[in-house]
Amino acid sequence: MGGLQVTRQEQSRQDFGSGRDHESEPLTHLTLLHVNSQQCLDMPSEEEKTLPALRDCSGQRSQQWILRNMTLGV
Repeated sequence: MGGLQVTRQEQSRQDFGSGRDHESEPLTHLTLLHVNSQQCLDMPSEEEKTLPALRDCSGQRSQQWILRNMTLGV
């Protein structure tokens, strides 16, 4: 599913379950747009829980992503 780009940044104090303190700096929620189809990355469907979904952009919570820089230990 190549061709995703960040299209919008929204500042919010809403936590979405990350365990962060609500009084800390705002989180940045990103919407990821698939360039070829002009659809947004959305949560997987109940039928295909392991496959990300592309759907018409609606701005709903399921299309808002928080990207983190993480290093995985081996």
